[in-house]
Amino acid sequence: MMMKINYLKNTEIDFEAYDNCITQSSQNRIYALSWYLNIMSTDWELLMADDYNFVMPIPVKRKFLFRKEIVQSSGCQQLGIFSTKELDGQIFNDFINAIPAKSFILKLNSDNIFPQPRAKMGVSTNYILNLNQSYENIRLQYKKERIRALETTQNVILEKNNNVEPYWTFISENRNSSRDAHNLDKFEFIFKEAAKRGLLEVWTTKNNKNVLQAVACFVKWGNRVYYFFPASINQQFLSNLLDKYIQENAGNDLILDFVASSSPISARFIESFGAVFEPYPSLTKK
Repeated sequence: MMMKINYLKNTEIDFEAYDNCITQSSQNRIYALSWYLNIMSTDWELLMADDYNFVMPIPVKRKFLFRKEIVQSSGCQQLGIFSTKELDGQIFNDFINAIPAKSFILKLNSDNIFPQPRAKMGVSTNYILNLNQSYENIRLQYKKERIRALETTQNVILEKNNNVEPYWTFISENRNSSRDAHNLDKFEFIFKEAAKRGLLEVWTTKNNKNVLQAVACFVKWGNRVYYFFPASINQQFLSNLLDKYIQENAGNDLILDFVASSSPISARFIESFGAVFEPYPSLTKK
């Protein structure tokens, strides 16, 4: 039996009920929270069913006054369908078929892998590291080149706080990936809002001359820690920063989400810490 799907404009959404669904869902991702979407996609809309037990945020970009397109920002890596009840292939298809557009490209979350005959399903790249184990066990999965890099950068000054502003120029000029370059201004607001909510930690390393060498922003929500905007003058200092973060958080019920891009260089660096591939679906309809 086909599920009844309600299409809601932004002004019609019950944001409290919506956020409760995202928080309680097994698919929960920070990208889908209303405050995050309000920054990344101000006109986002919603497919909803069963009184907010099933929701699918629809990122919308207005091109002209009366025309809009479904456009998902790279800053919202995984959206898709979120549910407090069991999500099966039929419900998945009902939602996809209810998307109010003739064409779209959407990145869903890693729990949304179901066959969808009316759209082209692809696979996008992410990497995660389960921190629910001892640091010694995690370290055993490091690749040899990462161990060597760490051995050459022992004498660093590590600092952490929740204010990204002093480091924003450094991040802008030394990011390790060109991804999200067009979203820099939006991410500045994301980090400020995350700090207000007690979700942000900004980690930095300096050399023995007190010169800033590496910065990374960690946003912790639910059981995931998102590794945003790593920036460094020398990747070896970033290696040390990540290793220290892993060492401090090992043994906790947390997943370190690398918010990875498809860059082979980035992938090799991330994999060298023992991170594993987390595929998530991309859905295209033309």
